Amino acid sequence: MTEHDFVPATKRLKKLEYNLNKIINWENLDKVAVEHNCYGNSFDLTYFQVHEAQDIIKDCLNKLDPSEFIGIYYDTPIYCIPSLILGILSSGRAFVFISKNESEFLKEALSIQYIFHLGANEDHGELIKNLVIHQQSINLSKVVTLASKPSSIKSTANGESSKSLNYFAYAVTTSGSTGQPVVVKVSHASILLNIQDFKNILRLSSDDRVAQLTPLTFDPSYVEIFISLITGATLCTVSDELKNHPHTLLKVLHDKKITFISTTPSLFLHRWRLQDLELTLLSKESSLRFLLLGGEPFPNPKIISRIKHPDNYTRIFNVYGITEVSCWASISEVFLNATETAEATNKLGTVLSDTIFKVRAEDNSTIDEGEGVLYIGSWTRICLLGDEKLSDLKLPVFRNTGDVVMIKKNDVITFKGRRDSCVKRFGSKVYFDELKSHLCKLNFIEDVHIFVHDNSSQLNLFFTTNEIIHQKYKLISDVWSHVKLLPAIMHPDKIHCLEYFEITERGKICKDYFKKFFTRSSVSVCEIEKLFENIWRNHLPAVDESAGFIDLGGTSIIALQISSSLYNETGNNYPELIGMLFDNKKLKDCQDYIFKYTNNISNNLKELNPANNVDHLSSENISLENKFVWQKCRGRTVILNNESASGNLFNQKANHGNLISIKLGDVYYLKKCVDASPTIFGYSDDQSFACVSSHSGLILTVDLQNKDSWQVQLSSRIEASILVLDNFKGIVGCHDKFIYCLHLKTGQIFWTFKTENIVKCLAVVCSRKKNIFVGSYDHFVYCISLEGSLVWKRKVYGSTLATPLVHTETDTVIFSLLNADCICMDQKTGDVLWKYQSKSSIFSTPNILSNTLILADVRGNVMGLDINNGNELWNFCISGYIFSDIVIAADDSSESFIFTSKNGFIYKYYFYENQCPKLHYQIDLESSIATTPWIDKNFIVAVKEDGELRAINFKDGKFLCHFKLNGDCFSSPVIHNDIIVVGSRDDNLYTLSVR
Repeated sequence: MTEHDFVPATKRLKKLEYNLNKIINWENLDKVAVEHNCYGNSFDLTYFQVHEAQDIIKDCLNKLDPSEFIGIYYDTPIYCIPSLILGILSSGRAFVFISKNESEFLKEALSIQYIFHLGANEDHGELIKNLVIHQQSINLSKVVTLASKPSSIKSTANGESSKSLNYFAYAVTTSGSTGQPVVVKVSHASILLNIQDFKNILRLSSDDRVAQLTPLTFDPSYVEIFISLITGATLCTVSDELKNHPHTLLKVLHDKKITFISTTPSLFLHRWRLQDLELTLLSKESSLRFLLLGGEPFPNPKIISRIKHPDNYTRIFNVYGITEVSCWASISEVFLNATETAEATNKLGTVLSDTIFKVRAEDNSTIDEGEGVLYIGSWTRICLLGDEKLSDLKLPVFRNTGDVVMIKKNDVITFKGRRDSCVKRFGSKVYFDELKSHLCKLNFIEDVHIFVHDNSSQLNLFFTTNEIIHQKYKLISDVWSHVKLLPAIMHPDKIHCLEYFEITERGKICKDYFKKFFTRSSVSVCEIEKLFENIWRNHLPAVDESAGFIDLGGTSIIALQISSSLYNETGNNYPELIGMLFDNKKLKDCQDYIFKYTNNISNNLKELNPANNVDHLSSENISLENKFVWQKCRGRTVILNNESASGNLFNQKANHGNLISIKLGDVYYLKKCVDASPTIFGYSDDQSFACVSSHSGLILTVDLQNKDSWQVQLSSRIEASILVLDNFKGIVGCHDKFIYCLHLKTGQIFWTFKTENIVKCLAVVCSRKKNIFVGSYDHFVYCISLEGSLVWKRKVYGSTLATPLVHTETDTVIFSLLNADCICMDQKTGDVLWKYQSKSSIFSTPNILSNTLILADVRGNVMGLDINNGNELWNFCISGYIFSDIVIAADDSSESFIFTSKNGFIYKYYFYENQCPKLHYQIDLESSIATTPWIDKNFIVAVKEDGELRAINFKDGKFLCHFKLNGDCFSSPVIHNDIIVVGSRDDNLYTLSVR
């Protein structure tokens, strides 16, 4: 569709006239139109009585000043409301039902001048008329004059002054994506087309009996009212008192032979017990012909199929829509049989009249295959939101549903979940609906809700059951067992078994109800040990107290979950716990540590011995053929011949304090996620290349000047960055346990070296340029010659992820390990010179300022160590995980270093007058970040996990500009000559230009 396909709304809609009043079936005036049921009693209103009341109301309103919306206050008896609605519509006006909480808001938003209400209420203004409607005294009051907007009844959809027909039928409110109430003005066409479709699809007749159960603040209530009146059926209303007694209400609905019910899944499954439904509405004797469930994801069909009698003829439908295109957009019948799956019920069915579905990607482009956000549009079903004007809209009008869907080439659309029902956990997306669908496979589960509190990262799973609630501890255990069949990233932190879920007045699950389960109580030391044992057993797939964490199937994700769960329950950080888990410690070992740490929490701060800068390797005994090889990766630059280095390499920096934009350059496809950080390298001042690896095993090398590129394919996944030597030789570790030395253009493999586990860390060249250092997940570190032969290896009892750090002045190499050890070794022999144990696992590569090693562990502890002996000089702790490397830079007046945290902040610390580092600033990036930032002379570039890249002024921390990648990001950016290179989880490598 092009821009030329859009036309102004008024140009097309002026030719169309829809009127809800004209569809009412008045053929049999003696037929019961409304049957009102109250506690222990009922009475009827015929179509004649409703028609008579409609005329009284219309005549009354026609004598008043023009006004677009007439209010109906919530205290008005429900059996009078159909007549009031018809009288208001027949006078050419629209109606709005006013709840107590929204009274002032709606009066102002809709410029309401008149309100129908029950008793005397001075708040409504001057009483101008008292009407007797169905033997009930109803007052009409004139609202106190507001600074209101002009009534649009004087300028209707066709642009003519008219009192006979308003374009709008009624108004409701919706919170939309903002959480604040927004008025939606609903056109006659929106609701009328829905009602006609339902009449034709369901083939309702005057013999049907329609239950009016939906609150009048919720637009499906008007489908109930008008679907009954258009067919000449009977609308069965119930009093509030009866609604408050669910068991009695269920009996009334069954005894009164209701044939049509429309409700939300939450109300249907939580208002009544499944056993009671089996004996009434879903029994063999039930008169219920149609059950429409909408407003929420359809429940697991197996729940209803278990209670629905095989001889029950109720047809069950899944309806889908949004208030902004009131009311329903699609309908599909659900067939409860052995082959029905939850996924099948999530497919959007028959698209209703004049409704268009469109799926858009994150960049707002329309897609016909893949995952995106669903938009609903129409040429005639046009509602106005807030202060919108019809004359400003162009047709067709599309509204964002906020729902994530999957669309296939055959136009089949499957609902995946609300956009806000997906959370990031430890860097990965978790869709609540996938977890919910898996849990609903258990026969004893009625419903599932998953909730993450605003102030907690803890994911809680709540379920209700059809079993005896006293067995809840066994049921929770069964749920844990079932959850463990899923990937660890989807495991909840805590599981709750509840008797019921509280419901809002609109019939949806109340999210505020779950917040009370997030209160933290004080826990004794003995209770913490038992609590930790429960968390351990919940998250691990096996129970064996003699086995260690890794032996029981523990992973890095499970380690983070256990640590996070313990913190959320106790409020205490146990910084060494993650490292102990990675080190395969047993349950008892961890409990002993927790017991001791709880009783003895201390922080030792010591003085700093400040120092100098970076990571240049000397040229002594260089064995590489080229005299000038440089590379940039993960926040640092390495030059393999410092004496030959031209200053131009570091001085080609624009005045990025005035940076105004980051523009997209080239995009290169690598088949699978690019989690590795790219390397930019060159052999002279004016040559620059970028290379990166992918989960697909593909290695891409790009000439950044002329855009030439070369691909090399290995057989297994690669997450490591690439060390570049002379003549396009690259060294990289792989998931197949091998270290490869290969040609980055031709793919020629010069040699391979096999370890006993995957290799993720970046290799580095030793000070003499003869060997490389690299670590593996096999708990060994290696020194390998540039020809591929083993020089030495050492057992270190921990996996290596951080890059080894070479220190030429002391002829040492430093390995930081996931078991929390930091080990300094002699470069020539591999002998251990000193070892420091941090408080938690180390993912971050440390850095050196003169004689001080700056080290960070995953739990947010940052330490300064004496490079000569490993003694701790100072430490501090931030409240967030650290996966970022430590990056060093020089200000005009001081040395400083920066890093990022999973808590969403960038931290900059500086040294002043030989003291401990001081915080210069911390910048809130508003979402999680695990990558290493890049510092150019005057600015920082960092990329968040959600793919947003931000440029920040290095000196003052002020935001400069940003760029959004299409996918999540765990690849650290690198910059050279105003070009940013970064990988993404959308399977691409990006080059961006800095301007």
